[in-house]
Amino acid sequence: PTPTNLPPPPSAPPQSQNQTNTAQAQPDKRTFIARELLSTESTYVDGLEGLISQFQKPLVDAQCLTPMEQQILFQNIGPLLKFHMELRKELTERLEIWDSNPCLGDLLKKASPYLKLYTSYVNNFNKVQAVLESIQKNPKVMIPLNACQHKQMQGHLGLSSLLMTPIQRIPRYVLLLKEMLEKTPQDHPDFEYLSQVNIVHTVLYSRVNISV
Repeated sequence: PTPTNLPPPPSAPPQSQNQTNTAQAQPDKRTFIARELLSTESTYVDGLEGLISQFQKPLVDAQCLTPMEQQILFQNIGPLLKFHMELRKELTERLEIWDSNPCLGDLLKKASPYLKLYTSYVNNFNKVQAVLESIQKNPKVMIPLNACQHKQMQGHLGLSSLLMTPIQRIPRYVLLLKEMLEKTPQDHPDFEYLSQVNIVHTVLYSRVNISV
């Protein structure tokens, strides 16, 4: 016979205060963008470090490039790495106190003068491409180059990819700045700085599109 006194099904456990406040505890869109900026900045710095340690240094040590080829291929990479290591450090420190100082514009505005490194890099990138095409025909260069490895790629493709990252970084900044500005109220202390920085990066981006 079918039992008639079955126990009632277990009721769902009551939501804790933490669960009910999950939506309120989620970081806002500006926080997500700030974290994305830091994350991509770290990846970019890692790429520049790899370009120097895994490609520039071994090729220079192998004495397979002319001084002119070295200068053209690795122009401004050292200064760019130094600048972005400092920017990554400042972004990290700012995110640690984000609740009390949720601003990025002041950091990025302070960094704006260093964008001239990108102007020089972009203006000379056609020479970089010419050197890359030339060394492909030189076994003296290709043998040590093919031995160069990075976690992204190795050999000629790895070098070409990493040399392209400074140019690819510019539109990424423009996109993140645009998103941050759209999510920033006009009365927010970050709005004015972000507006100024956004103009500077947009102008640089237009120059990149013209030059490359």
